[in-house]
Amino acid sequence: MDSLVSDARYGLRVLRRAPVFAAVAMLSLVLGIGANAAFFQLIDTVRLRDSLWPLAAGVLIGPPLAVAAMRAARTLLFGLSPTDPPTMFGATALLAVASALAGAVPAWRAARVDPSIALPCD
Repeated sequence: MDSLVSDARYGLRVLRRAPVFAAVAMLSLVLGIGANAAFFQLIDTVRLRDSLWPLAAGVLIGPPLAVAAMRAARTLLFGLSPTDPPTMFGATALLAVASALAGAVPAWRAARVDPSIALPCD
């Protein structure tokens, strides 16, 4: 709590000594934070939200179906039980990362496109 009070006092002293510098610094921070929030909102709206629902469904439905498939293919497993936890977790994590990247890469590319080029008007 003491450091918060001393930081506030220091900020007020800097604001009194150099109000233009303090205003420019605050404006830079506000614009940077706002641009960052707008960028990630755009990515979320454009692509990520659409790709996360299938990912969640696959993570919830996939492991029980994989256990059923492994029980059926028990003779093909060498040194693994049908419900080997590290293998199940590893496969689920690998597929989750691949699915997240499959949604994030197009979103990242779409965010880099200039709207005036992508949506020309007459």
